[in-house]
Amino acid sequence: MDPLLKKVAVRYGGIMSAIAVLYLVIAYVVDPYYIMWEFVRYPLNIVLLIMSVLTFKKWNGGYSSFKETFSAWILPTIMTTAILIVVKLILFWGIDPNFITELRGYEVQFQQYVAKLANPTPEQLQMQAEMLDEQLAVKTKVGLINEYLFLIVVNTIFGLLISAALTKAKPLDTK
Repeated sequence: MDPLLKKVAVRYGGIMSAIAVLYLVIAYVVDPYYIMWEFVRYPLNIVLLIMSVLTFKKWNGGYSSFKETFSAWILPTIMTTAILIVVKLILFWGIDPNFITELRGYEVQFQQYVAKLANPTPEQLQMQAEMLDEQLAVKTKVGLINEYLFLIVVNTIFGLLISAALTKAKPLDTK
Protein backbone atom coordinates (compact mmCIF):
# COMPACT_ATOMS: atom_id res chain seq x y z
CA MET A 1 0.00 0.00 0.00
CA ASP A 2 1.15 3.50 -0.82
CA PRO A 3 2.68 5.13 2.30
CA LEU A 4 0.75 8.33 1.56
CA LEU A 5 -2.52 6.38 1.58
CA LYS A 6 -1.58 4.82 4.92
CA LYS A 7 -0.79 8.24 6.34
CA VAL A 8 -4.10 9.70 5.10
CA ALA A 9 -6.08 6.69 6.34
CA VAL A 10 -4.53 6.84 9.80
CA ARG A 11 -4.88 10.63 10.06
CA TYR A 12 -8.50 10.93 8.95
CA GLY A 13 -9.58 7.54 10.30
CA GLY A 14 -8.11 8.59 13.63
CA ILE A 15 -9.93 11.93 13.60
CA MET A 16 -13.24 10.30 12.69
CA SER A 17 -12.73 7.53 15.27
CA ALA A 18 -11.86 10.03 18.00
CA ILE A 19 -14.98 12.07 17.25
CA ALA A 20 -17.18 8.95 17.20
CA VAL A 21 -15.74 7.50 20.42
CA LEU A 22 -15.87 10.88 22.17
CA TYR A 23 -19.50 11.26 21.16
CA LEU A 24 -20.27 7.76 22.46
CA VAL A 25 -18.50 8.41 25.78
CA ILE A 26 -20.30 11.74 26.22
CA ALA A 27 -23.63 10.03 25.52
CA TYR A 28 -22.74 7.30 28.00
CA VAL A 29 -21.64 9.67 30.76
CA VAL A 30 -24.02 12.61 30.26
CA ASP A 31 -27.25 11.28 28.77
CA PRO A 32 -27.78 8.20 26.60
CA TYR A 33 -30.56 10.02 24.75
CA TYR A 34 -27.83 11.86 22.81
CA ILE A 35 -26.82 8.63 21.12
CA MET A 36 -30.10 8.73 19.19
CA TRP A 37 -28.79 11.85 17.45
CA GLU A 38 -25.62 10.09 16.33
CA PHE A 39 -26.61 10.65 12.70
CA VAL A 40 -25.60 14.31 13.02
CA ARG A 41 -22.00 13.10 12.76
CA TYR A 42 -22.52 11.83 9.21
CA PRO A 43 -22.25 15.19 7.41
CA LEU A 44 -19.04 15.85 9.36
CA ASN A 45 -17.73 12.42 8.32
CA ILE A 46 -18.45 13.19 4.66
CA VAL A 47 -16.55 16.48 4.95
CA LEU A 48 -13.62 14.69 6.61
CA LEU A 49 -13.61 11.99 3.94
CA ILE A 50 -13.59 14.58 1.15
CA MET A 51 -10.71 16.30 2.97
CA SER A 52 -8.98 12.91 3.11
CA VAL A 53 -9.21 12.56 -0.68
CA LEU A 54 -8.09 16.14 -1.28
CA THR A 55 -5.19 15.78 1.16
CA PHE A 56 -4.00 12.65 -0.61
CA LYS A 57 -4.18 14.42 -3.97
CA LYS A 58 -2.24 17.39 -2.58
CA TRP A 59 0.46 15.15 -1.11
CA ASN A 60 0.60 13.21 -4.38
CA GLY A 61 1.37 16.24 -6.52
CA GLY A 62 -2.26 17.03 -7.41
CA TYR A 63 -2.93 13.65 -9.00
CA SER A 64 -4.62 10.43 -7.94
CA SER A 65 -5.89 7.41 -9.80
CA PHE A 66 -9.43 6.18 -9.27
CA LYS A 67 -8.08 3.40 -7.03
CA GLU A 68 -6.07 5.85 -4.92
CA THR A 69 -8.98 8.29 -4.64
CA PHE A 70 -11.36 5.53 -3.61
CA SER A 71 -8.82 4.12 -1.13
CA ALA A 72 -8.35 7.56 0.44
CA TRP A 73 -12.13 7.58 1.01
CA ILE A 74 -12.81 4.03 2.12
CA LEU A 75 -9.77 3.26 4.32
CA PRO A 76 -10.62 5.88 6.98
CA THR A 77 -14.23 4.64 6.87
CA ILE A 78 -13.19 1.05 7.50
CA MET A 79 -10.77 2.09 10.26
CA THR A 80 -13.44 4.16 12.03
CA THR A 81 -16.03 1.41 11.68
CA ALA A 82 -13.72 -1.24 13.11
CA ILE A 83 -12.74 0.92 16.07
CA LEU A 84 -16.34 1.89 16.80
CA ILE A 85 -17.54 -1.73 16.65
CA VAL A 86 -14.86 -2.78 19.14
CA VAL A 87 -15.59 0.14 21.49
CA LYS A 88 -19.35 -0.49 21.39
CA LEU A 89 -18.92 -4.23 21.96
CA ILE A 90 -16.69 -3.52 24.96
CA LEU A 91 -19.02 -0.85 26.36
CA PHE A 92 -22.38 -2.52 25.65
CA TRP A 93 -21.53 -6.13 26.39
CA GLY A 94 -18.43 -5.91 28.56
CA ILE A 95 -18.37 -2.87 30.82
CA ASP A 96 -22.07 -2.07 31.19
CA PRO A 97 -24.51 -4.61 29.71
CA ASN A 98 -27.43 -2.69 31.24
CA PHE A 99 -26.59 0.29 29.06
CA ILE A 100 -27.93 -1.44 25.93
CA THR A 101 -31.27 -1.93 27.69
CA GLU A 102 -31.30 1.73 28.68
CA LEU A 103 -30.49 2.69 25.10
CA ARG A 104 -33.41 0.64 23.82
CA GLY A 105 -35.71 2.66 26.05
CA TYR A 106 -34.32 5.90 24.65
CA GLU A 107 -34.61 4.56 21.13
CA VAL A 108 -38.29 3.83 21.72
CA GLN A 109 -38.80 7.39 23.02
CA PHE A 110 -36.95 8.84 20.03
CA GLN A 111 -38.92 6.77 17.51
CA GLN A 112 -42.20 7.73 19.18
CA TYR A 113 -41.21 11.39 19.05
CA VAL A 114 -40.40 11.14 15.33
CA ALA A 115 -43.61 9.21 14.63
CA LYS A 116 -45.75 11.82 16.39
CA LEU A 117 -44.35 14.53 14.13
CA ALA A 118 -46.33 12.95 11.26
CA ASN A 119 -49.64 13.19 13.20
CA PRO A 120 -50.41 9.48 12.93
CA THR A 121 -53.63 7.78 13.94
CA PRO A 122 -53.61 5.76 17.18
CA GLU A 123 -53.62 2.56 15.09
CA GLN A 124 -50.53 3.70 13.20
CA LEU A 125 -48.78 4.54 16.48
CA GLN A 126 -49.61 1.09 17.84
CA MET A 127 -48.35 -0.60 14.68
CA GLN A 128 -45.16 1.46 14.78
CA ALA A 129 -44.61 0.55 18.45
CA GLU A 130 -45.02 -3.17 17.68
CA MET A 131 -42.57 -2.95 14.77
CA LEU A 132 -40.07 -1.11 16.97
CA ASP A 133 -40.37 -3.76 19.69
CA GLU A 134 -39.55 -6.45 17.10
CA GLN A 135 -36.57 -4.48 15.81
CA LEU A 136 -35.17 -3.86 19.28
CA ALA A 137 -35.63 -7.49 20.29
CA VAL A 138 -33.15 -8.59 17.60
CA LYS A 139 -30.57 -5.89 18.35
CA THR A 140 -27.57 -8.02 19.26
CA LYS A 141 -23.85 -8.05 18.66
CA VAL A 142 -24.52 -9.40 15.17
CA GLY A 143 -27.09 -6.65 14.64
CA LEU A 144 -24.51 -4.04 15.61
CA ILE A 145 -22.00 -5.45 13.16
CA ASN A 146 -24.65 -5.67 10.42
CA GLU A 147 -25.58 -2.03 11.03
CA TYR A 148 -21.98 -0.94 10.52
CA LEU A 149 -21.52 -3.20 7.49
CA PHE A 150 -24.53 -1.45 5.96
CA LEU A 151 -22.85 1.90 6.64
CA ILE A 152 -19.71 0.67 4.90
CA VAL A 153 -21.81 -0.28 1.86
CA VAL A 154 -23.41 3.19 1.81
CA ASN A 155 -19.99 4.81 2.19
CA THR A 156 -18.68 2.62 -0.62
CA ILE A 157 -21.38 3.96 -2.94
CA PHE A 158 -20.60 7.55 -1.93
CA GLY A 159 -16.89 6.79 -2.27
CA LEU A 160 -17.31 5.51 -5.81
CA LEU A 161 -19.21 8.65 -6.79
CA ILE A 162 -16.72 10.99 -5.11
CA SER A 163 -13.81 9.04 -6.63
CA ALA A 164 -15.28 9.40 -10.10
CA ALA A 165 -15.64 13.14 -9.56
CA LEU A 166 -12.26 13.84 -7.93
CA THR A 167 -9.92 11.50 -9.80
CA LYS A 168 -7.18 13.27 -11.71
CA ALA A 169 -4.76 10.82 -13.25
CA LYS A 170 -1.18 11.79 -14.08
CA PRO A 171 -0.73 12.58 -17.76
CA LEU A 172 0.88 9.83 -19.80
CA ASP A 173 4.39 10.35 -21.09
CA THR A 174 4.21 10.54 -24.87
CA LYS A 175 7.95 10.28 -25.49
